[in-house]
Amino acid sequence: PLGSIRYPIDFSKHLVIAVFQGHQPTTGYDVVIDRIIETDAEIVVRVHEWQPLSECSVGRAISNARHIVMTRRSDKPVRFAVRLLDGCQRR
Repeated sequence: PLGSIRYPIDFSKHLVIAVFQGHQPTTGYDVVIDRIIETDAEIVVRVHEWQPLSECSVGRAISNARHIVMTRRSDKPVRFAVRLLDGCQRR
């Protein structure tokens, strides 16, 4: 089925990080985990989030952007650094 996990995740070894943009009224929205950086003190998850400008041509459909990744487990705190981008095309 769509969205099913194809293999079991060992949470003692792996960390799952997910970002969701929620329901949006049109197409043209997106969210991506750009990079995961581990420092001495924390895990920083760099996120790019796109939203269309009013002059952009978008579809009239509800969208729900999301990005889910798996990485090596760490006991460090996780911090999300979100960069909001706008425009008519994802860069």
